[in-house]
Amino acid sequence: MNVAIGFIAKDLKFEAAQVQWIQSAYELSSGCLLLLYVPLTEQFGARPIVLFGGAFFCVWAIACANAQTAIQFIIFRALEGVGICAVVPAGFGVLAQMLPITEGSKYRNTLIAIFAAGAPLGSGLGTIFGGLPTQYSHIQWRGIFAVMAGVSGTATILCGFTIPPSKVNKVKGGVDYLGASLVTISLTLIIFCLAQGPAVGWNTGYVVALLTIGCVTLFVFGGYEWWLERRDKTPMLRMSNFTRGRYAVVNVLGMIGFGCFITWDYWAGLYYAQVLGYDAKNIMLRYLPQSIGGMIGGPLTTLLLRRISTQFVFMFGCACATFGAMTFALANVTDTYWNGGQFFAFFLSITGASVIYQSGMLYCVSVVVPSEMTAAGGLFQVMTSLASSFGLVFSTIVATAHVSETEPIKEYTYGFWTAVSFGAFAFVAAIPGLWGIGVLHKTGETARVEELVVHHHEDEVIHHHVHNEEYTQSPEEAA
Repeated sequence: MNVAIGFIAKDLKFEAAQVQWIQSAYELSSGCLLLLYVPLTEQFGARPIVLFGGAFFCVWAIACANAQTAIQFIIFRALEGVGICAVVPAGFGVLAQMLPITEGSKYRNTLIAIFAAGAPLGSGLGTIFGGLPTQYSHIQWRGIFAVMAGVSGTATILCGFTIPPSKVNKVKGGVDYLGASLVTISLTLIIFCLAQGPAVGWNTGYVVALLTIGCVTLFVFGGYEWWLERRDKTPMLRMSNFTRGRYAVVNVLGMIGFGCFITWDYWAGLYYAQVLGYDAKNIMLRYLPQSIGGMIGGPLTTLLLRRISTQFVFMFGCACATFGAMTFALANVTDTYWNGGQFFAFFLSITGASVIYQSGMLYCVSVVVPSEMTAAGGLFQVMTSLASSFGLVFSTIVATAHVSETEPIKEYTYGFWTAVSFGAFAFVAAIPGLWGIGVLHKTGETARVEELVVHHHEDEVIHHHVHNEEYTQSPEEAA
């Protein structure tokens, strides 16, 4: 999408304050509604949710291709996100069903790593599928959504033939629809206000009111989930998970670190289109290293996580993303793609994003028991989706404050520096925050959880963790 943002904004006559909604509308719905699909997956099974999500996305991709106004496009993009966010928790549900932990964690974790690699790799390949239709199709940027509809429709059909019937488990205490509704409402209101505030003013009545309601609702959600857990029912999101290992820290730092890549990626596309005046083909060609970096980042992360502490792997990803964004922050208009280091910036940034995403995702789904994997993976995906919303909001605020008629590059430079600040903060905070986290599944919290679950004590793990008790193996298990 970043290849075409400038062209979409020009064709549909977006106002300056509306441009970020080309991306934010999609990220808002896909991030905020994702956790709602966790209880739906538990209630109806993973397979029908995957099929629904793929088909729904396909329909609204076609609608985006036919949008005639900026408002129509924003609405259709938001509805696209409603479909795609169903696939993530349902996808983890499929993996959890087909690959129980007792069948060999090495095989299971490799496939989870492949699944987690999809987001960064898709970002890289998306520039090709976005640039080619925009440049060569007679419908220009609208061709992107035609391609999206074709890919999603084909994938949905294949999933219908290959995914086995879902096993629906009875949830103790019933499905937590109230919790899912509370978190969806709160996140939607908060992100909408953060995106709308800079455009209409933070002291605007409805912005203040909705932001307050969103924050209060979020606290109510946390209290309600804690209450359910203490009553031995099944909450959508166990609050005790946030005290397990570095679960909370990894989620927060994952959002900030991934925000570095998302923010840089957004401003890089605008810089090429609006400052340098490149057409879609030339923008696409400059984004090609992302495809290479995305392909390398997945296997590289899997290899590193087997041998090196998750902390150092995560910090490596933050460093790559930060240096990639810094290359653009230090650039001049006269710099070329090669002597300005922009080629290496694209490669570094997507590699960093892949490492951050995979290391964070794999840690989060590994530190919880298998029945919690769908919710844990879904939450981390929500955090990376929020990275887009928060990153674009704050970078837009900073960039808008430095608009200069004499220096057209100035606002873009500050947008890039905002991205650098996200990556640098995540890198520095990971030093104390992830210290001693250990090698995935070999040392640290993930190895302990896996050991207990292999001995078929998933319920005991949850019970003792909620009540802050230590689990002790029986003599027979120790033998």
